[in-house]
Amino acid sequence: METNNIIKITIGGDIMSLKEQNEAILRKYGEYDYRDYLVGIKSILESSDYCIANLETPICDSKPYTDSDYIFNTPSSILDAIKNVGFDFLSTANNHCLDRGYEGIRETIEALDKRGLHHSGTFINNNEDQRFSIINIKGVTFALVCFTYGTNSEHNGVMLDNTQMRGLNICKKQSKPRKFKFDPTSLSKPSDYNFCSDDVSPAAIQNPANIELLERICSLIKIAKKQADIVIALPHIGGQFNPAPGLYTRYVIEKIKNAGADMIVCSHPHTTLRCETYNLGQSLCAYSLGNLCFTPNVGWYLPNSLADYGILLHLFWDTKTKKFVKATFDVTKSIVGEDEIARVIPTKYLYENETNSSKREYLLVENEAVVNRFRGGAKCILPQLNYLL
Repeated sequence: METNNIIKITIGGDIMSLKEQNEAILRKYGEYDYRDYLVGIKSILESSDYCIANLETPICDSKPYTDSDYIFNTPSSILDAIKNVGFDFLSTANNHCLDRGYEGIRETIEALDKRGLHHSGTFINNNEDQRFSIINIKGVTFALVCFTYGTNSEHNGVMLDNTQMRGLNICKKQSKPRKFKFDPTSLSKPSDYNFCSDDVSPAAIQNPANIELLERICSLIKIAKKQADIVIALPHIGGQFNPAPGLYTRYVIEKIKNAGADMIVCSHPHTTLRCETYNLGQSLCAYSLGNLCFTPNVGWYLPNSLADYGILLHLFWDTKTKKFVKATFDVTKSIVGEDEIARVIPTKYLYENETNSSKREYLLVENEAVVNRFRGGAKCILPQLNYLL
C-alpha cells in the first residue's frame, strides 16, 4: 500500500515537568530551556502526519513554577520543545488544568495559540460548537474530543461556577475541597504510597449532576460523528497507578463507545494499561499510554509501577476507504541524567547503549512487562522499535 494513501497519527501519554525538573533545568541553563527533554523521540514522530499528547500542566508564566510537587505549573518555553519534536495537538482537559486557577486556563490557551499548537478540552469562550477539534489529513476528517474526570479541586481548592464549568469538558462534578491540606511528609516510606482506585459508588454514578455531565460529553461525540469521518476520544480518566482499568473507567468508556467514538485513548493512570479492539477490529481503546514525560522517584510515585515508561501509539488509516488499517507502538522511558534533568528515550536505544549487564537486564525485563501489559500476552520480547499491536 502506497505511503501517500496512508494516514499515520501518533498519540503519546502525559507530558509533565515536575518541580524538580524545572529546578534542574534552571540550574543547568540559567533559564527554562527544555531543549533536551523530548528530542530523543523526534526521529519517531517525524514519520507521522499528526502527533497528539496530553499536556498535564497549566502554562501560566504569571505564577510560580517550583512551589509544589502537587500543584503543577510549567514555563511556556516547554511548548517550544514540544512543538520542535513534532507534536501538533495537546489535550488540556485533565486533573491539573486548574492548578493555577481559571486564569491558568486562559494563559495556557493563549500560550498554545501563540505557538500554533492545536488544543481542546478547556476553552476561553463557551461556544458549544467549539468544544471539540476537527482536523483534515489527506482528505480525511478527524474529530478530537477531550475531557477529564475531575480537576483536583479537593487539593487545589478551585471550584468553578456554572458559567465557568462551560469552559471545561468534564464528565463528573468537581469534588469538594478538603478541610485539611494533604501533607506528603506524613508518609514515612515509599510503600505508604498506593494506587488510587477509580471505583465510584452506584449512588455517585446515578447522581443527576454526574449523569448530565457525562451525557454532555456523549452528545459532543454524537455531534462530532456527524461532522467528521473518524472520532477520537481522549478521556483523562482512571485510578493513578491502577494495575487495570477500574469499574468507573469501564462504565465511562462503554458510554462513549455507544455514543460513537471510533478510537479511545485514555490518559491519567501514570502507568501503561491494556489496549483492546472493538467494532470488529475497526476501533480500539487504550486505557492508558502511561507517562510520556516524567521524573521518576519524586512527588506521588509508587515504586515498581513502571511509571517511568510510556507508549507512543501509532494509528493508521487508508485515505481511499477511510478504514482503520493497523496500530503499532513504541516504548519510551524517562531517565534522569547526572545533571538531574529527565529525558525521554526509546527503550531500544537505552538497551543497545547500556554496558552494565545488570542495568541491561532490568531494561529487558521492564520493557517486556510494558509491552505484554499493553497488548496482552506473556511473551519474551526484546526492546525494539515499532511493535505491532
